[in-house]
This record gives sequence, C-alpha cells and structure tokens, in this order.
Amino acid sequence: MVRRLTILTLIVIGVALTGSLIWSFILNARHDTVLAVTAFSVSVVTFFGVIALNRPREGKWLVGKENLRSAIASCVVVTYVFILTFTTFAGSPNEMSELTQSYTEMLSNITGVTLAFYFTASAAVEIFGKKGSDEDEDGEEPENKKQKDELVKKKK
Repeated sequence: MVRRLTILTLIVIGVALTGSLIWSFILNARHDTVLAVTAFSVSVVTFFGVIALNRPREGKWLVGKENLRSAIASCVVVTYVFILTFTTFAGSPNEMSELTQSYTEMLSNITGVTLAFYFTASAAVEIFGKKGSDEDEDGEEPENKKQKDELVKKKK
C-alpha cells in the first residue's frame, strides 16, 4: 500500500512539474491552456490513482461508494492545492486576471463543500454502520435470538 501511494505521489508530482515547466520555460507563460491541461491531468491522475490504490490486490476490481467518495475528495483537494500554490507562487495576486481569481475562489468553495460532505458521509457511515452491525447474520437482533434459544431449551 505504501509503495502504491508513493508511486501515485511521484506520478502526480511528475505531471504537475512537467506541465509547469513547459508553461514557464518553453511557452514563457503565454498560453494558459497548458496550465489548464496540467490541472486537469493532475485531477484525473489523482482520481484514478486513488481508485486503484483502494482496490484489493486479488479478486474483482469493484468501485464501492467509499472508494468513489475518497477518490472524489482526493481529486478535488489535490487539484485545489495545485492551483492554489501555482497561482500563489507563479505570480502575485495583483498580476492574476479576474478569471483566475474567480476560478480560485470558486475552487475554494467547492473544496470546502466537498470536504464537509466527505467527512459528514464518513461519520454517517460510522454511526449507522455500527447500529447495523449489532444484528446477527440472520437479521435478528441478539436479544430476540437469546429469547428464542431459551424457548428451544424449555421445549427440550
């Protein structure tokens, strides 16, 4: 698991560095399309990387609700961090266009909402998952099973 996480991290950093270097040194910061494609690539690599990271080593490769929720949250957060650090360190806020400023603000709001829903959903799964785990395999609650066992003993 640690090995796969390290590989995913290196791939995401490689994609981010490659796009940033092309944008900065080859195109001299003239074409924002490269930056947009780089942000999209970081997002896609993170999304599918987290899905692949959470899959079991053997058996069928199913994407469950928890894996999908983790992939979406990770994708949004990593993309947000990439865009935020790039706009912060590549140019000052005075040099940013209005579109970049509004995009960064919008992405900040989306990231906040995504994280809030992620942790709320995780908490709900924990709370309601524990109530469901009190039931037996037969779907009966343990108290009813004890009562039935006592009745069976009395009949014998």
